[in-house]
Amino acid sequence: LKDILRWNRQMVSGSKDILLQRCIDGHMNGRLAVCPSCSGRLKLKDEDGETILCNGTFDEESMVRQQCFFTCKRADAPRLQPWFTEEPSEEEKEEMEEAIKGASAGKNEDALSSIVSLTKKMKWDLSEPSKMKKTAQNLLDICIESGKIDLPRDPKAARMAIGKILLQNKSAARKEICQLIVDQIGVKKSKAEEDSKQESMASLCKHPSNGPIMEAMLELGTLYFAEGNRNAGATYNKVANAVKELNMEITEVNAKGLGKGKTKVANIGKGSAEKIYEFVTTGTMEKLEEKRANKG
Repeated sequence: LKDILRWNRQMVSGSKDILLQRCIDGHMNGRLAVCPSCSGRLKLKDEDGETILCNGTFDEESMVRQQCFFTCKRADAPRLQPWFTEEPSEEEKEEMEEAIKGASAGKNEDALSSIVSLTKKMKWDLSEPSKMKKTAQNLLDICIESGKIDLPRDPKAARMAIGKILLQNKSAARKEICQLIVDQIGVKKSKAEEDSKQESMASLCKHPSNGPIMEAMLELGTLYFAEGNRNAGATYNKVANAVKELNMEITEVNAKGLGKGKTKVANIGKGSAEKIYEFVTTGTMEKLEEKRANKG
């Protein structure tokens, strides 16, 4: 059973019954593809056999497993074909790897092609600071126009993100700069992907309305881990878990109380509660936008 799962790039931990369950699922439905939220490995939930969940990703730089709370029904899980019952050939193994990479690469190629095409209409001059500033603004406008790049919501943070890439790569060719924007800032999820992610977050929270807050705290933790700040990353992961377990809806009225006094919730401090309040009242957090702008 483990050999069959390995041949299909599936999880091999668990009891014999669990392994058999995964093999049957794969034979009937195909190989589980990568997580649409974080590109981690998906697996069949051991307890019910009907839910697919993500195991998160392991960041080798920070040596920390970054949590992902993506779940979906078995019938809705992303799949790849075929399911191998014999060891695949070297050619088939290469095709499998390409299929796994292609799950996210396709979107990236589309975004890159879109912004490269749009930059052909603009003046590109990085020869001096004033002209670089103008080029950065034009490039930002193009990224907004394309609708493909996951820019920070705050306009100032978005300008900083583009400007930083240009400043650090002044001698790079136009297409290389565009590739760095795609790689470092990231590609925006489709509406269907975003809706699926939000539904997943909501379903995991004891009060569904708290899903966006949990998602924001997880993202902030991930960005801190990426910087090498493991303490802050772990702190915000704990805050996300605390939000997940709350039975009440977090509102403008009760948010600050989560970090102090008689209404304090374990693993949520005063600073975290203030960030939650900021998110509830504005839809984002200044610190989150700052980290998004600085990533990469």
